[in-house]
Amino acid sequence: MDNKDLVHEPMVEEFWQQYFTEGPPIEKVRRNRFYRFLPAENRCKWCLAPFDGVSGAIAKNFFQTYPSRYNPHYCNVCDDFSNKYQGGLRSRSQYSSPIYAVPASWPKISDPKNSVN
Repeated sequence: MDNKDLVHEPMVEEFWQQYFTEGPPIEKVRRNRFYRFLPAENRCKWCLAPFDGVSGAIAKNFFQTYPSRYNPHYCNVCDDFSNKYQGGLRSRSQYSSPIYAVPASWPKISDPKNSVN
């Protein structure tokens, strides 16, 4: 573990604390609402960015959003986001056991069906 990881860990935990208490950043909410109204069959499973048709061309050319090369079910923006903010929120429940909260729509790293060969 180097110094970069020591600095990164508190930042990630602080981000997730804010994400789960106040909600996602307003830019993400606005972008998701816009994507929802664009017609497309294939979309990012997390942000609903369209991948095909005219809507996919709009998303690719204006927002630089396209299918991730690591997992075609997610866009490159969500993939970069998940790599930058790996982890989650650690909090205590009423039973004093730690709870780790990560959005359920995110792929599990160890899940073989989410890997691309």
